[in-house]
Amino acid sequence: MLARLGILKAIVGIAVLAAACFFLGRASNQPAGRANESLAAFAPKAASPSATRVRPTAQPSATPTPSPQPIRLGRTTTRVNLRAGPGDTCPILRKLNPDSLLEILGRDAYCEWINVRVLSTGESGWVWAEFAEIPVFCTVLPRVASSPCPTPVPPPSLAAKGNCHPSYPDVCIPPPPPDLDCKDIPFRRFRVLPPDPHRFDGDKDGIGCEW
Repeated sequence: MLARLGILKAIVGIAVLAAACFFLGRASNQPAGRANESLAAFAPKAASPSATRVRPTAQPSATPTPSPQPIRLGRTTTRVNLRAGPGDTCPILRKLNPDSLLEILGRDAYCEWINVRVLSTGESGWVWAEFAEIPVFCTVLPRVASSPCPTPVPPPSLAAKGNCHPSYPDVCIPPPPPDLDCKDIPFRRFRVLPPDPHRFDGDKDGIGCEW
């Protein structure tokens, strides 16, 4: 009986030893990668650095380019004075022949005078609007500011004598002789009544020396 019990204990001990060896062998054969993954699962995670926010650089706004003004061309319709300003008393710069080509620059407040540049000479000045042919209505042109022209004063000799012809009631012009032309007097666009001995009103519209 004792001998059987001893044999039984020996068998149980051998079985236990075999089972322990079996499980130890399986643990030693596990791949290293899986073991590392298992360890990594329990390892604390490193804090990822926060992404640096880059603020966009403000781009300078583009300055709008003004559109160029169209060049408007015109011409004189008759012989006309080019004056330094929009007025009959402004100095005469030169006389322009008919069909003189002009660059139209602008106008005065009432569209009575046109500011031009003479293409042949490059000289700028003003011409009476009735004697200039322009490609657009006068009111379309930009208004150009200018200094006022001096007011004409009758020659002291005429005013002193009071020798003024009644055909020119608004100015003092003596009767002939001598026979005077517009270039001989400082007045422009004055009222003329018959008989007009100096023939200042060539087109008989009642206005003398219009240009």
